[in-house]
Amino acid sequence: MQSAYFQVVDITKCKTAIEENLRFSDKVYQEGLKLERYEEANKLARRISLDYEKRRYTLLKMEFWLNSIALKKRCNAKYDNLIYFYVDHPTYIQRNEQNAQATILKELKRKYATQVMLIPLPLDLDLSIINIIANTYNITSAPTLLINEEIKLDGVHGLEDIEKLINQSMPNK
Repeated sequence: MQSAYFQVVDITKCKTAIEENLRFSDKVYQEGLKLERYEEANKLARRISLDYEKRRYTLLKMEFWLNSIALKKRCNAKYDNLIYFYVDHPTYIQRNEQNAQATILKELKRKYATQVMLIPLPLDLDLSIINIIANTYNITSAPTLLINEEIKLDGVHGLEDIEKLINQSMPNK
């Protein structure tokens, strides 16, 4: 409902809206941690499919991203959106590349906290919204980064390169 609200209502209390979106992000993050625990337990038992939960979690992250875009436009929020596209069922090479990129992104998030909205999204869950986004931004491989809905980076990129591109994409910070 937040996404719909942010799209149609004149937001007069931007600070509150941004804070609430960050709280929503924290809740989504906690869902992700729970899903990781289930997935780890499932590796041992190999009993249940977590596809439904993964799709639900991905849609929550999408909602957070849409909220973040709306708040940047309507409230002139001064944070960066960094979308990390990965595959949930990687090849051996993809797994190594994704692990390397994830480590770099965790450091970036630790360094910038709420100045960077890090939103990981899987490309291979066959969700129509992800398929539309991948098509719109010509995202054909993983890992891929999308900075502020403008700059696309295929493959693994270092912390300094990502920081430089973030600063270039938001000159009015």
